[in-house]
Amino acid sequence: MAAKWTFLVFIAGDNDLEGSGYHDIDEMKMFGSNNQVKVLVQFDNLKEQTVKRYLIEKNNARCVQVLSETNTGDPAVLQDFITWAMQKYPAEHYLVDVWNHGGGWEDLPEGFDYDSLRGTPVDHRRKVRKSIFLSTVKKVTTDPQHKRYIAVDVTARDYLDNLELKKALTVPNRKVDVVGFDACLMNMLEVAYEIKDCVNFIVGSEETEPGAGWAYDKIFETLFTNPNISPRDLAQAIVQRYAESYPNNRNITQSALDISKIKQVVTAVDELGKALTPEIPTICDLLSTIRNQVQYFTNDNYVDLYDLASLIMGSVEKASIKSTAEKVMRVISNDSGNGFVIHNFRSSDLPYAYGVSIYFPRNKKTFAPNYDRLDFTRDYPNWYKFLTAYTDYSPVRGRR
Repeated sequence: MAAKWTFLVFIAGDNDLEGSGYHDIDEMKMFGSNNQVKVLVQFDNLKEQTVKRYLIEKNNARCVQVLSETNTGDPAVLQDFITWAMQKYPAEHYLVDVWNHGGGWEDLPEGFDYDSLRGTPVDHRRKVRKSIFLSTVKKVTTDPQHKRYIAVDVTARDYLDNLELKKALTVPNRKVDVVGFDACLMNMLEVAYEIKDCVNFIVGSEETEPGAGWAYDKIFETLFTNPNISPRDLAQAIVQRYAESYPNNRNITQSALDISKIKQVVTAVDELGKALTPEIPTICDLLSTIRNQVQYFTNDNYVDLYDLASLIMGSVEKASIKSTAEKVMRVISNDSGNGFVIHNFRSSDLPYAYGVSIYFPRNKKTFAPNYDRLDFTRDYPNWYKFLTAYTDYSPVRGRR
């Protein structure tokens, strides 16, 4: 008999987050598994040369399979875990939680110092789950290329880029009901669009996460109390439980996205980029002011999309730009119960974080050269064209 939910946690812990992985398993063991909810973990840690798959039971993590050392940066590894779990522990609904460092859409550069992520594990309550954002990359490499990544494996010296993440989450004949990113900076429009064909709902953070990450005990309290919970409601509940876990912390965000609405969002953003581009010579200074005011995150090339549209609508006089900016806001907001962001939490110091970020580099020097290779920029190129025109334009010289 199939369970109601199979909850998969892919702990890419072959790095300095290893200790937090053990702690999260302890949280999961407070509830375990039953006939209606199965909790499975694949844990690649830093210490051992094997990888273990666990069925989480009450007060016990029972090893059900031992694998040879894996590379969490190989999409086949995550895909195999998902396929194996669906065959061995079938359910009506599946949640796949990708647990690791995260960096949004940008990749790590060639020659990145993976050993910088070995680290000495520290207490999860004090540790901040750092991501390898632009300023950190500059410290460890001279390569100017910025890239996208998640699931860093320091032994294999590899990670999942977004194309590989899409491959990993693609399973035959169905979408994953909920994909969670217990990782930093992942709730970006570009990331969501890349995996849109693999998943129905996404839960993640616009900002970096504290080292403790998701509160698995609180999440499982919700799930085990109501195993008939819908994917939409579970995604919203994870955000709410996360909010309850960090009531007084700074730099905290978590949101749930309804991927069935993503076409409306990318279409609106494409229209906004198209409307802005020809006006750059006359509004470049105004756009620079908006860019300095908009809510940005630890990677300051990532800005909140709703807040950006709100500032544009309130500052730019041209009617066509105002209307397209307003459309972006409308399709993101859940005020009507029909938006892209279905639940959002932000700490008081991030008042303009509305649930989904987008790439907006400040200047040409920080513009990643591979942004045009994403599915989003290929299918809806006008935002990329706007960024290119904006970062190329020089109002001082009056030319590009």
